[in-house]
Amino acid sequence: MTLTVDCHLALGDVNAAALATRRLTPYLEDDLRPSSLAHHARGEVAAAEGRADLAVDHFHAAGHADLAAERAGDAPCGGLSGRLLPWQGGAALAHVALGRRAEAHDLAEAQLAAAQIHGEPYDVALALRTLAVAAPTEAPLARLQQARDLLLTTDAARLRAQIETDVASHLVMSGRLEEAVPMLRSVERYAARHDLRPLHARAGRMLERLGHQRHRLEDEVLAHLTAGERRVAHLALRGYTNRRIAEQLGVSVKAVESHLSKAYRKLGVESRRAMVDVVEGTSA
Repeated sequence: MTLTVDCHLALGDVNAAALATRRLTPYLEDDLRPSSLAHHARGEVAAAEGRADLAVDHFHAAGHADLAAERAGDAPCGGLSGRLLPWQGGAALAHVALGRRAEAHDLAEAQLAAAQIHGEPYDVALALRTLAVAAPTEAPLARLQQARDLLLTTDAARLRAQIETDVASHLVMSGRLEEAVPMLRSVERYAARHDLRPLHARAGRMLERLGHQRHRLEDEVLAHLTAGERRVAHLALRGYTNRRIAEQLGVSVKAVESHLSKAYRKLGVESRRAMVDVVEGTSA
């Protein structure tokens, strides 16, 4: 369920994330790992809703439950995919939102220390990113670049894209636009492919401020297609052959060809490659 909450937040659907956390209510009062995960998920949603005070309370409750479970010998279940539960980082960012820089700095340092001892590259990269926000005068760009490098051999594509957006922001502030713009374009394409609306919007806003046109999300480009045409187009954009699309949707190959033909016409293109270019914003 905590993974479901994280997915909803990544897609920008805060209401769905909040609804999902209601199912975690029975776990909030336990001094076990499920309680720490439940409080952490509630903290993430509260932060997304702009309720920083409530987020701080939930993140600290997650930390207390995590420590109590450890003392009781409860096997750690970690956060997502077995990683450390980054409750200090969540609390640090909430304290930043409340203007409490000293508390934020201490928590971010604690998160980094724990990650360096017990964590994976993902955990360390996440902690470095948090510290770059909590301590913006302490070489944040260097920390972010270190975090990005740690993720080069991992499958943490979303965190890497988030960090690259942070890096680009600092590059812009230092006047290094020729480095920032390609990085933002790469993030924008990645976010569009995976419908990560908050990340896509952030990269798009930065590009617009630099005088570049924002590329639209895949769903925005395909919005005027029928439901059937969109289903076929989505799979075609992911490299599916017509036969595989037909098998996936339970229709005939001829029906797939018909839907694609109509989609091409509505998009003003003549081929699948051209449709990809339109969706990715690379057409002339």
